[in-house]
Amino acid sequence: MPTSKDAETYNMNHRRRGKAYVFNHMNFDPRLQLRPRNGTNCDRDNLRINLRQLDFEVEVYDDLPFKEIERILENASLEDHSDADCILVTVLSHGELGILYASDQPYKPDRLWSHFSADKCQSLAGKPKMFFIQACQGDQLDHGLNMSRTETDAGA
Repeated sequence: MPTSKDAETYNMNHRRRGKAYVFNHMNFDPRLQLRPRNGTNCDRDNLRINLRQLDFEVEVYDDLPFKEIERILENASLEDHSDADCILVTVLSHGELGILYASDQPYKPDRLWSHFSADKCQSLAGKPKMFFIQACQGDQLDHGLNMSRTETDAGA
């Protein structure tokens, strides 16, 4: 049963947790002039392990062209998710301001979630649709921050 519009929490007690799609991009068409994303396969493998531990049915795809990503997501939106809590989509790739890269071309991130609106995927209406993106969005470096352990961290 979907969650009502005014509910404070989602119903996460369906028969299945749901599907998780991981789109991992390490290699790109040479015409894009993008470097390989060394280390991304480690992130992909850790995601697969952790998502399975959270009871997701995980599907992993490597270095797909955009039309294949689009086809997979469109097919996912046509599935019956009535007995699932949610859906999760993760992209590990290169990016720039407002765009992501498939192996063959750039695309706008909203192409990931446009298939899952309530009118296009009614069985996910009122359910969480989570999208996690690991991609640069500019050329400025984040130099990080030195953190000290807090009392709260120690108790967790």
